[in-house]
Amino acid sequence: TRGTNLTGINAAGVLPAGPALAVAASAAPLTLSLDFLALVLQDPTYAWTNFTNATGNGQSKYLTLTYPAFALAYDKALAMNDVSFSNIATDNADLSGVRDSGRKVLHYHGLADEVIFPQGCINYYTRVAGLMGGFSEVQKFDRLYLIPGMAHDSTFVRSGTIDQTTLAIDNTKFPTPQNSTGRDELFVAMMNWVENGVAPGRIEVSSSNNSISMPLCVYPQKATYNGSGDVRAAASYTCT
Repeated sequence: TRGTNLTGINAAGVLPAGPALAVAASAAPLTLSLDFLALVLQDPTYAWTNFTNATGNGQSKYLTLTYPAFALAYDKALAMNDVSFSNIATDNADLSGVRDSGRKVLHYHGLADEVIFPQGCINYYTRVAGLMGGFSEVQKFDRLYLIPGMAHDSTFVRSGTIDQTTLAIDNTKFPTPQNSTGRDELFVAMMNWVENGVAPGRIEVSSSNNSISMPLCVYPQKATYNGSGDVRAAASYTCT
């Protein structure tokens, strides 16, 4: 909206420490990847049982794949990317078109994302920097923010701290971008960059009850405690 160019990029990696494992380890798998596998192999039986198709339904045959067979399926998917899947792969590190067009990217990822793991996102951004002149050059048009404790769910249902008594997730006391309250910290930073030419640096976020605040730092910087001051206050941290 308002002429602002917004781009979101995610990439899958390995399971990080910390996130809720209910999604990744549940009896019901994340079926998007299984659906894609069935399309690549042109065999609906490789999909999970909720996959329905005119030529047959899913039978969870993916469970029979050996590591070599999975590797072959991966190679086949890459070979089919341009022709059959309209360049669905989002890991091309050449963002010269974005840079040269003057567009801006505010790129963020929750470090407790249990669906799309942040290591892949970090790997992608690092490859972009390696191809395009280093982090300082990339940050002229693309800035990455890693958000501690933030899960995949944009409603933050799974983001937060664990109550030691009930073991329930308490997301009212956890500092994450507060879109639902209208603060929209990341979106405001993006608009200011695009519309006013002010590149975002440190972005401070607070919990919904305002009891805790923390800075989000431009990657590869991270928030470091100053050694004094309230550990629950953003002012006690420096991006280094």
